[in-house]
Amino acid sequence: MWIHICGDVPGDVDEQAHELNFHTSLLLSLLVNQLGNFHTVPTGVSTVKEVSVQEGGSVTIPCFYEDRYKTHVKYWCRGYFGDSCPPIVHSDSPQEGKVSVRDDPDQRVFTVTINNLTVWDSGYYSCGVKICGASDVEDQVHLSVTGGKMSVLYTVANEMHMDLYLCCFSAWTAFVLLQHYLLAVVYRLCLELQAC
Repeated sequence: MWIHICGDVPGDVDEQAHELNFHTSLLLSLLVNQLGNFHTVPTGVSTVKEVSVQEGGSVTIPCFYEDRYKTHVKYWCRGYFGDSCPPIVHSDSPQEGKVSVRDDPDQRVFTVTINNLTVWDSGYYSCGVKICGASDVEDQVHLSVTGGKMSVLYTVANEMHMDLYLCCFSAWTAFVLLQHYLLAVVYRLCLELQAC
């Protein structure tokens, strides 16, 4: 039995077609689960488990949903679960720019594209389908953004008995820290010259 909320009205589809569609979806879900790349979620939404992208790049993440959610609003949010995960973008008002969403009801998938990624974009995100009067259905993906060109910066122990640090920074951060380090060296040399 199908319960439709918020004006979601099904077309003229007989019960056998629903049953066949359900079994096909179930078999496809089992196959995808065996491949290990997707969550299979009994709530009706599934996406990839993990995505890794280089800083500055873009990524498009697919979010698959059951046929009964074709007319529902889809969304993308940072974090877990609807209440603690305010939507960044909705399918009823897709945005262009850093984050956009595109729904393809015929394929039962909506895609989220994120551009100009930074390491600060790393974290857990949720693909969600809005259910009026009930809990939304969601699935989560972990996005890992790695620094573009990595630099290794060594802070060498000096007269002040500083510890030896090995830190990885993005090229820009390393450049800025190197500038500050060089300024400190020049300042110290100036102080030594004044002491003479």
